[in-house]
Amino acid sequence: MGKQHGFNYPAILTFVIVLVVFGALNLWTLSTLPECCDQLHKVGFPLRFFESGGFSGDTRFYPALLFLDIVISLAAATSVAWAVARIFKGDGTP
Repeated sequence: MGKQHGFNYPAILTFVIVLVVFGALNLWTLSTLPECCDQLHKVGFPLRFFESGGFSGDTRFYPALLFLDIVISLAAATSVAWAVARIFKGDGTP
């Protein structure tokens, strides 16, 4: 018969789960303690896009790294969702 063009719910769910995991890892880096004795706090996963603290109390925000962090998260979520969509052909069954 013809090809079905419905939503692939496992792929959509996988896309959302991967984005939530990346978001949770970013929040986790926000809540972790600084690695060194100078109290420099770094935030971001996989790229560190925000730093604060240190001996002089500097605060640095890197918008380009935040943008790349978002692009990497979306690319990873899309890749994993595409792989799941190939496994589950659109009807929710392998």
